[in-house]
Amino acid sequence: MSTKKKSSQRIKRASTDEQKESRRESILAAARKLVDKPVSELPKVDNISDHCGLAKGTIYIYFKTKEEVFLAVTREEYEKYFDFAKELTLTLKNKTDKTELLADGVVKYITENRRFIFLSSISNNIIEQNIDAEIAFEYKQFISSRLIELGKIFEDTFDLSKGNGNKMLIRLFALIIGIWQLSNPPKKVLKIYKEKGMDEMLPDFEIELKAAMIGLLHGSGLK
Repeated sequence: MSTKKKSSQRIKRASTDEQKESRRESILAAARKLVDKPVSELPKVDNISDHCGLAKGTIYIYFKTKEEVFLAVTREEYEKYFDFAKELTLTLKNKTDKTELLADGVVKYITENRRFIFLSSISNNIIEQNIDAEIAFEYKQFISSRLIELGKIFEDTFDLSKGNGNKMLIRLFALIIGIWQLSNPPKKVLKIYKEKGMDEMLPDFEIELKAAMIGLLHGSGLK
């Protein structure tokens, strides 16, 4: 085979790969836009198709289910969150008011990144219910590796014994998810709360999360 023909085939394959990546990114971009709107459930593949201009059949070539699409977006969001949390925790090393600064930083990040908190709050019980085991494993392996990395930094910053950094991070994230879900009920439930004057059922997310985080950290002996 001539060098010219080989070169032509390589260019063709590269072009195909670029096209595939472009289409995949179009699908993910559509998914991102859809969950940036106030929604209480995952959008359908039809919605993704309408937004990215690709046929449903084409979308299923790249992702077996809509949950796989949104899992990919969720992973992107976790990547950004872990990067943020790592940088924030490192800056607290020599501070005297670490818990206050940590809580302020996390609350600010969460309130400014609705896509992340929405997807992470439904990841376990909705998104991960309809994906292949291999994809689920890869996703959990990614979360685990980033958690371990951040846990070690957390231990160093807050002078915790080995392994306790991970535990504290999981407790803190459980607070974040729980309080966000309580303060963001489904539309029907929110309507009932407002019509019946049940304000006590709608905690202020920013105020309550900061208080809960500081309470947990101080209660665990962290300053």
